[in-house]
Amino acid sequence: MKRLVILVFHLMSLSVAVYLRPTESDVPLMRWPEEVSEAARAAAECITVLGVLGYILIQLGGEIVNIGFVSFLKQLSHEPAKFIFLMSNILILACIPYRLSGERHIEDAILIVAVPGSWFLLMFFAGAIRLTGPFVTMVYSMITGDMLTFGIIYSIVLCGFSQTFFFLYRGFPGVKSTLYHSYYSTWMALFQITLGDYSYTDLSFTTYPNLSKTVFAIFLVLVPILLLNMLIAMMGNTYAHVIEQSEKEWVKQWAKIVVSLERAVSQKDAHHYLQEYSIKLGPGDDPNDPASEQRGVMVIKSKSKTRARQRKGAVANWKASLTFVSLKTNATPFNLARINNLPLARMQTHECLINGMEWEEQKKKKKKTS
Repeated sequence: MKRLVILVFHLMSLSVAVYLRPTESDVPLMRWPEEVSEAARAAAECITVLGVLGYILIQLGGEIVNIGFVSFLKQLSHEPAKFIFLMSNILILACIPYRLSGERHIEDAILIVAVPGSWFLLMFFAGAIRLTGPFVTMVYSMITGDMLTFGIIYSIVLCGFSQTFFFLYRGFPGVKSTLYHSYYSTWMALFQITLGDYSYTDLSFTTYPNLSKTVFAIFLVLVPILLLNMLIAMMGNTYAHVIEQSEKEWVKQWAKIVVSLERAVSQKDAHHYLQEYSIKLGPGDDPNDPASEQRGVMVIKSKSKTRARQRKGAVANWKASLTFVSLKTNATPFNLARINNLPLARMQTHECLINGMEWEEQKKKKKKTS
């Protein structure tokens, strides 16, 4: 919660610094503030820079000291929101030399990339909430899985059809005013067609109107109808899989956030927290050494199960630890225990379990017949 409050305060200061920037490009930013808005912008920019330096030097620096630089890079590769936020902070620091040199356009270009990336760290904290945790996992799964597969196939199709449409529109009278005037801009034109933005009447004014309409129809069938709906179906399968395991996904995201945040905690503080939530079991080998005392942690897992699920789990456990003898033989619990080298009490318990299950099944059959 403390880290989340600091992040929200940092984002608010960044937003104030962005919204109060002058719209005129010729207004110098490195001057003494003459108005209240300029003074507020300068204060917000200073707070933002201090927040960026504090995050990089204190929090990330503490993680590097605790776990090492190599382990830090490995951990960062599995947390995309944290990685994007780090890159955004580096870009914000890169704006400082361009501010001092007066390169306003380069500074604006860097801020355009850095500002939205700074908000992505909220996705990191949203994974710890039961309501949004599964959806954060769902977004990551769709981007790394479904979108990656779709992007490969979509790029192959776009490479072929972009050359075709570029050649077909060469005879169009107003081709220079459209996106088909160059090969690279044709990619964007086909992307707009994929989303349903196109002008069908322009095909009649090309050099080969019938051929252009035929190629256009083939592209519509392959990409907007086939590939796009296939992507939606793949995302639907990912959604159903994540929602089915929503409880596990939320617990996993919550655990990842806790592990990631406690890497920045010093060993002294971590030992202090351990003393708070653990229970003293007894003195260690050296009674005078507090570090050698024995401590334990109790974890209580409470999860409601139906009777059918309990019977199924009991049978599965018995099958894993016991070799069943055919029920056609007149095997007594004593013989079963002797064959499987198990205690008699355990076999009698198993016999009661089987008899109880058979009685439940017969009871259900009587209810159905009545």
